Amino acid sequence: MAEATVNCRILPGVEPKVIEAELKRLVGPNVEVTPDADAGRPTPVSPLRPDVVSAYTKAVHARFPNQPIIPQMSTGATDGLEFRARGIPVYGVDGGWGVSPDDERAHGKDERIPVQSLTDNILHWESMIRDLAGK
Repeated sequence: MAEATVNCRILPGVEPKVIEAELKRLVGPNVEVTPDADAGRPTPVSPLRPDVVSAYTKAVHARFPNQPIIPQMSTGATDGLEFRARGIPVYGVDGGWGVSPDDERAHGKDERIPVQSLTDNILHWESMIRDLAGK
């Protein structure tokens, strides 16, 4: 006998039952798949709002002119599910670049980021908030 726990990150708009069916198909009929009682609940995808994309683009281009802006969906690291479930769209629009690849400690022991990255992120958010607030 063997037991395994599989933690699936389910993207917005995908029904957990679809993932369960795919797991059952992959492991075959001799393996039991038992979803966690708290298995994800489907939430809608946050729409790609032009005002948010515009504010983000403006904030990025203030520091990095002509950089292409390529939207993507994160598979975690937010509490977005809870907000989306209540009809509030969620966007990850961080502006804190500049972490050295050899000293990546954003999530780990002795978590830290460069001071300049914090400053840049504050300026990025100030630009976005003022733009979205119309000020």
